[in-house]
Amino acid sequence: MTSPAADDARPLRSDAESKRRRILHAAREEFAENGLRATLDDVARRAGVGTAYRRFGNKQVLIN
Repeated sequence: MTSPAADDARPLRSDAESKRRRILHAAREEFAENGLRATLDDVARRAGVGTAYRRFGNKQVLIN
């Protein structure tokens, strides 16, 4: 089994990278509009993705 650190070192597929960028963009907008009360589900909904938890375990990761 590989460690999460090893998984992070590999480049993402183009579709996964696109989804990651959409999530990051949506997070900036969501937190700017709603502050820290915004949830990771709110970010995923704004990004148009099913979930953001696979790449980002919690909203604190996006805030940092």
